[in-house]
Amino acid sequence: MKKSFFALVLIFVVLLFSSIDALTLNAPKNVPASVNWYVSIELSGSGFDSVVLSVDGAKVLEQPMQVGKEATIDVFYVIHKEVMNNKIFVVLKGLPAGEHSLKVETRQNGSVVDSIDWDLTVFEAMSAKEGQSAIDEIEDIKADVSSLSSSYDSLKSSLEGKINELNSSLEKLNHSINELEKSLSGQSAEIDSLKSALSSLGSDLASLNSKLAEASVKTNKSKEELAVLSQKVKALDLQLNPPESETGNSGFFSGLVSIVFAPENIPAVGLFIMVIVSIVVIFLFKRNSEGPLFEGTAFEPEEDKEASFDSSEAVELTEKETEEEKKFKGKWAYNPATEGGSTESESKSGISFSELLWKKR
Repeated sequence: MKKSFFALVLIFVVLLFSSIDALTLNAPKNVPASVNWYVSIELSGSGFDSVVLSVDGAKVLEQPMQVGKEATIDVFYVIHKEVMNNKIFVVLKGLPAGEHSLKVETRQNGSVVDSIDWDLTVFEAMSAKEGQSAIDEIEDIKADVSSLSSSYDSLKSSLEGKINELNSSLEKLNHSINELEKSLSGQSAEIDSLKSALSSLGSDLASLNSKLAEASVKTNKSKEELAVLSQKVKALDLQLNPPESETGNSGFFSGLVSIVFAPENIPAVGLFIMVIVSIVVIFLFKRNSEGPLFEGTAFEPEEDKEASFDSSEAVELTEKETEEEKKFKGKWAYNPATEGGSTESESKSGISFSELLWKKR
């Protein structure tokens, strides 16, 4: 049952496609001028009653499909026509050079059922002389191509040899690179360690430089302080251990001079000198005037104190003053007894400060 159904469907499809009208034109695209050429028209179906062929818009052939009817032919264009089964072969005369058009139509009662348009280029045919010249040029070109082909083959073989050499060198270079990479990969850890150590040394060096700069500043300050202390030590050394004189004697007078002329003792020494000068001036003045040393009741001695001041006390005071004068004058003070003078003449010509006080009392 199913097989018979499929067979009927297949027959229907075949009949359907066989009933479809089809039109095919087989023609060249380029033909030489003034040279005969041909076209073939293939037909299928039955929905038309004639076939019309036109060249440049002019009808050159009309072939009826009914048996017994003659075809209409334009002998100016058509040389020969042949109908074989569903094909029509038409031989046409040569056309002038230029662009031409073909058209094939199937008609039914004068109405167009199907049509095909075709463009045709007709070119000038070459003369025998030009053809021979072209053939010679073609042969020359073939010879050049053959020479170029042999040169290409030689160059190709040479290039292949060089390419092989380059490939071999490249393989060796890749092998060397791989070996270097392996050696570098083994040394990378050591390089990283050296880099870290170098970085640590750089930081330590920077720290030492900063500490060195601080120490240099402190050293400069210490040098300045040491210079000041050295000057002070020298001054104290001069005060405590004054240099010996030309005779080798470092007596009391040289030490006294160093102490007197010390910068910090200058005001007191000046005051002391002014007091001594004032006393000497007053003494000289009173000596010449023979008057009382201090006038007024505020400094007058009382009578009971005069009675108590005896000669023994005056002698003791005189001896003390003489000893003090000897101590003050030192070893090298002027002595009339040693210099050949007389103490008696000195005592006669002058008077001591203690005797002056004794007389006034």
